[in-house]
Amino acid sequence: MWAITGEPLALPLTVGAGVLVDVDHSPDLWWNLALRREPVAVYLLHSWEWLAGLMVVGVLTGSPWWLSAVVVGFGLHLLTDHLFNHGGRWSYSLIYRASKGFRMAKLAPGWEVDQTYEVLRKEVPVAVMLIEWWRRRSPSPVRSAAPNRRHQTDVDD
Repeated sequence: MWAITGEPLALPLTVGAGVLVDVDHSPDLWWNLALRREPVAVYLLHSWEWLAGLMVVGVLTGSPWWLSAVVVGFGLHLLTDHLFNHGGRWSYSLIYRASKGFRMAKLAPGWEVDQTYEVLRKEVPVAVMLIEWWRRRSPSPVRSAAPNRRHQTDVDD
């Protein structure tokens, strides 16, 4: 991006936009793992609609270097997530996820709570410490997603 825009700050901005988008996993992980509620997949920032909106803003504003950097970083994140996470055709559409009530069982049949927990344990152990702390101090919810339970449902695209 630096070579394309001529702006040295374009590179860290591109990387930042591509990494910081994952902050939207935090509320869903807390809901799914700490609160033990029916798993959801809101992922507010993981959305092709946001990318399209940023591109429209770019066209309307003459694509300033900083917006181009954000679009490239954000767009590459969505693309690689979609390809490597084997998302369904519409899984990275916020509108589609909303139409399914953001319910993981409707969006990703076969998604397993315990697998996500294990990945989190390996990659972000401090998050698991917080989840376990919360679980120890909180009563079990009435509607819980039991660990090791596979969430199955019919998915209609």
